[in-house]
Amino acid sequence: MRKNDDLHRAIVTAPELQPLLEVLRDYRSRVDLLIEQSWHDSLSSAKSIYVAEGREDSATAAWCLETIASTQDHFIDAFLQLKCNDFYEAWCLFERVEIALHQLARHYMLPDDEFGLRHMETATAQFQSLYPYRWFASPGMVVRRATCSICGEAFRLTGGCEHELGEIYKGEMCCRVLNDIEALEISIVEKPVQKYSVLFSDDISYDYGPVHYVTAGLASPWHEWSVEREELLIAREGFPGTSRNAPCPCGSKRKYKKCCVLKPRRKVHYQFSFVHPLPEALPTYLEDGRFIVKGVPEGVRLRRGAAAEPAD
Repeated sequence: MRKNDDLHRAIVTAPELQPLLEVLRDYRSRVDLLIEQSWHDSLSSAKSIYVAEGREDSATAAWCLETIASTQDHFIDAFLQLKCNDFYEAWCLFERVEIALHQLARHYMLPDDEFGLRHMETATAQFQSLYPYRWFASPGMVVRRATCSICGEAFRLTGGCEHELGEIYKGEMCCRVLNDIEALEISIVEKPVQKYSVLFSDDISYDYGPVHYVTAGLASPWHEWSVEREELLIAREGFPGTSRNAPCPCGSKRKYKKCCVLKPRRKVHYQFSFVHPLPEALPTYLEDGRFIVKGVPEGVRLRRGAAAEPAD
């Protein structure tokens, strides 16, 4: 807690950081605009001075502001990609938001939500829960050589340099740099380490209906919303038009009335709530909210993928 207090003091008392802080605090006015490059240049100059003067707390404070800025930009950009129906690109940006928030939480616990971090954490998790992705590729590999991003020394499980993974040194976070790796295999998993490794092919179609609906209902990425998901058990006729006393078409050799005449199935139901009014053209209830995207999206392969197609 003392470390966090010292860091917060370094952030709010440095005169050169105050104009930069105001930009981060004014995040709600940046609905579709990313932070200007001049902001990053000013922060980089300040961090260079802190490092040269040996002011570790101030250099770490600069890293925190840099991380907050990139998180806000990723979040806004993800929303803009959703508005363009580029769902996979938005998915990758939401993952970057998630990773950045996790890294920031290790070093700086905000006294309030003046930078919108809690909103981004909640909204990112909600958007991710609406995505249809369920299977991912997870590569298995052998790391033959890895080095420290701070000093360049070889990384070893025992011994090695004095830098700790994830800690901040001179305004930079310590990471492992993989210099020599050997790929062994690729596994198909449900809970991947990297969420961007979604399985795509020209034969796979994904239904982005819930994501598309929420995006259409939001005028700003900073507007609050919530969703409750539940599975409803409903019954439907398995083979319409079949006589009740006829053999069941499923091949069970039983009569249709004793087999698949009313076959139960589960239907996912989403209940959405929006704090701000919905656009007039957007219905409050959808009989069929499917929004199907077929093929491989751009960014997963070099040539352009398929476009979004609303389902009939």
